Amino acid sequence: MKKIIVVIIISLFGVFLIINKYYYKDNVDKEQPNNIKKDNNMLSLMLETDIGSGIYSVSSSSDWSNEEYIYNSELSKCENGGTLIWDDTNNKVIMKGNISDKCYAYFDKYDLITINDSTITTNGNNITIIIDAISGTGTISKYYYSKDDGETYLESTSNNYVFTGLDKGIYKVRAYVEDSNGKRSKIISKTIEIDSLPLIDFILSQYN
Repeated sequence: MKKIIVVIIISLFGVFLIINKYYYKDNVDKEQPNNIKKDNNMLSLMLETDIGSGIYSVSSSSDWSNEEYIYNSELSKCENGGTLIWDDTNNKVIMKGNISDKCYAYFDKYDLITINDSTITTNGNNITIIIDAISGTGTISKYYYSKDDGETYLESTSNNYVFTGLDKGIYKVRAYVEDSNGKRSKIISKTIEIDSLPLIDFILSQYN
């Protein structure tokens, strides 16, 4: 009788091990796809080596200068049917797909607007800014001018602007050019002083 009980116990233990093994395997198999998706959902940044060359190399970094490159939607793709979308607001690539995928985001080298020359001068209580710029990949679209060190900018389609009726004081002038793709040129700047009163103010000061 004891032998029968021992055999039954051993048999039950064996069944338990078999059930536990398959249950564990089943759960591991269910969890693995998520892990695989997480590990293999990779994105390679393909950066053009030179403007218009059509030759791309894999970036060793996950960061790149957004001003120096522009996203190429035609070349960007995924191996397993996923799609890439460029989020221009947040400057990032979004991958859409239901399976793990390997994707390649292509960026073309961008030719920014070049400011060849600029002048920032005073005349009485006015400040005049003149910009000579050459377009690059995009066409020149807008000019931006500031007299308070860039805290506020005035938008214009003209390459020259005059701040008029200014009070005596020191002004930190800044200006830049924007192209049709929203890319900005380098900022030009100059600290300049208005040391003369407007004529009417000068006359009133004499009477006072």
